[in-house]
Amino acid sequence: MGPPSWRPVFYNLDANYSATSKQHINIAGRGAFTASKGTRATAKFSRAPCRFYDTLLSIHRATLEVKACCIDRIRFNLFELYPTTLFPALMNRKLRRKYASTVSPWRLDREESKLVEHIRMVYNYVMDLFDEGLPPILPGISREDRVEELWRTLIFDRTTEGLLAPPEWSSLFSVIINGPSHVPSDFIPIPANTQYPEDQRAQAYIKPYLDAVQRLMIGEHWVYMTEKGRLGVAEHFDLSNVVGRRSGLHYVYVIPGCNMPILVEPVRKQTREGFIQATTHGSVYLHGYMYGKAIDELESGDLSLVTLALQ
Repeated sequence: MGPPSWRPVFYNLDANYSATSKQHINIAGRGAFTASKGTRATAKFSRAPCRFYDTLLSIHRATLEVKACCIDRIRFNLFELYPTTLFPALMNRKLRRKYASTVSPWRLDREESKLVEHIRMVYNYVMDLFDEGLPPILPGISREDRVEELWRTLIFDRTTEGLLAPPEWSSLFSVIINGPSHVPSDFIPIPANTQYPEDQRAQAYIKPYLDAVQRLMIGEHWVYMTEKGRLGVAEHFDLSNVVGRRSGLHYVYVIPGCNMPILVEPVRKQTREGFIQATTHGSVYLHGYMYGKAIDELESGDLSLVTLALQ
């Protein structure tokens, strides 16, 4: 029958971790993400309705009733992160040609060259959506903000060592998008006593960022966009049934007591008791909500708590 969907969400609540082991994100130190600012969960167990065969099989089902706040609804998937490639999920061959980079190719290893080309393709597509105002972007979001949101989302906002990605990495992303000529003139690869061609200097310069992207690709993920235009990352299987069309079924919640937002799929909108019956699909990354913004919005009245009855 398998465990209830909420079990991995509330496993080891006292520990600070950024993601499940399946996502292959190793963190240096404690407190990688603090989506609920260390608040405690308000939760209790209740008996779930029995199904016709439960008595015969001696199955006792439990529902976890927990307070949570809804941040946004997933609109569609932008692309997939696989162990060997980054694949644009919504693009047919015609669209891929349209958004292919116009920057002259430069010498990279085969896999790195393919990854750079796909990052450029996704960048062109996302920025095209931004310029067209699709989906409606939250007020106050500039083009520079959108670029930063994209490059941080692609790496879970973390280096391969599990540290917060430094602002200087925006320059690495700029080189990936615009080509080797944008490598800072003062960058010196190691060993420093060797003359390097421009392509090799650029390859050494962007390597930390590409390594961080490839580390996240190990676990197979979707990069998604929400109704309000936010970007985030979820495990691949979570959204496999909404490729190329609107979701409408998957919401991002922050649950006090959890260090990461949770992907929730409602089963019934509201029960007689006022609860929303739902199942969870694990933790997700949602840019801007990994360090307590949801709790701040709860305190200011911009968000409100509801009760989820998690099966």
